[in-house]
Amino acid sequence: MSFYFSTRLRINLKSLSEPLLQQLKLGKLKARYQAVTKVNGKVETIEGDATFDSNGYSSTGGRVPSRYSSWDGGAKSEVSAQWYIFDENKTEIWHSWVNKMFTDAQTTVNDWSVANIVRAKNGLTTNINNGEIQTTTTTPPDFYNFNYQEIEAGINARIANPYLIDQGSSSLCGMAASAHFYAQKRQSDYEQFVKSLHKYGKATSAAGYQLTTDTDKHLQQYAQSSKKYPASSIVGKVHPVDFILLASLRDHLNGVFDYDPDSDNAGGAVEGGTGMSLPGDVTTLFKNMIGLSDVSFVLPIQTPSFKKDSFTIKSLDEIKSYLDKGYCVAMLIRMNLLSNKISNSPIPEHWIGIHELTYDANERTVDMTVFTWGQSKTYSKISFGAFNTNFLGFAKGL
Repeated sequence: MSFYFSTRLRINLKSLSEPLLQQLKLGKLKARYQAVTKVNGKVETIEGDATFDSNGYSSTGGRVPSRYSSWDGGAKSEVSAQWYIFDENKTEIWHSWVNKMFTDAQTTVNDWSVANIVRAKNGLTTNINNGEIQTTTTTPPDFYNFNYQEIEAGINARIANPYLIDQGSSSLCGMAASAHFYAQKRQSDYEQFVKSLHKYGKATSAAGYQLTTDTDKHLQQYAQSSKKYPASSIVGKVHPVDFILLASLRDHLNGVFDYDPDSDNAGGAVEGGTGMSLPGDVTTLFKNMIGLSDVSFVLPIQTPSFKKDSFTIKSLDEIKSYLDKGYCVAMLIRMNLLSNKISNSPIPEHWIGIHELTYDANERTVDMTVFTWGQSKTYSKISFGAFNTNFLGFAKGL
């Protein structure tokens, strides 16, 4: 858990002697800030130097980290903060403190105990001797390894381009396909849902879908620097916005087992088994989270083996008819489809979002523009044979 703070110190210039005032104007008057946090008996300290501008203002900020394997949301963080001012000879000329400043996971300020308190609208101001300290605190988000600014930027980018949503090296393609259509069809709802998950660890969509992360906070412990955090499909690591939403959705839908990322063993028995999305998972999110209507999973049309082209064309026509009506379509496939290879495996492997689909019955080929792995990709001249041996059905909703 991290306690975020920003502080501003102001010296009353009239209180300074002429020599000290000259030191201030020359940038020789220095300050030092120290903050000590205590949570559950554990102590961490952050401190640093600051300088003053010609008007007597000095600002600093950062976070006081408290590193734990898990965070008890009921615990309170006690922070003591001190300001010191030194002249050019390093002689302390002023000292004041903020003592026993409490915060918990949901409340910005729970209790304050400070000398000569004067409360301000968005923080606290203390007038001590001839100076002033103003301290503003920010409640740490539930997913405390990701700051508010990067979440805001990531959400805005995905609203502008929903193709950016990426499960990376994880097995969360079904969640990614659902989130892709969520960001595309319900922009403001997607924004609020992700922000609420990040800040509070819980969210409710406009359609009434409720998600609360596990009380053990096993997903919240991950940072992009964590060994098991998933790699991006393109470069670097999966964006925090995608990790928070996709991993939380998958974990919430799992009946028994936790979902935890495992970048080194993605798709293996543990990560793959707990990250895999069945058709019912995707249709649940289509209907209950996004709020789509006429939601169902459509199986491939069955025809005699000697009429495989007829099978393929009927399935393609069915998909095209839904796309033409504005439906969201997420297709369940085997990976060989994207490399235009015939498959004999009965095991589903991947979800993709379908946006455009055409076929040439004479050439027996299919062209598709799809959402997959954080991108819009076009696959051309997929053979009918590759299509009908790798296509396992699709989820649709309007």
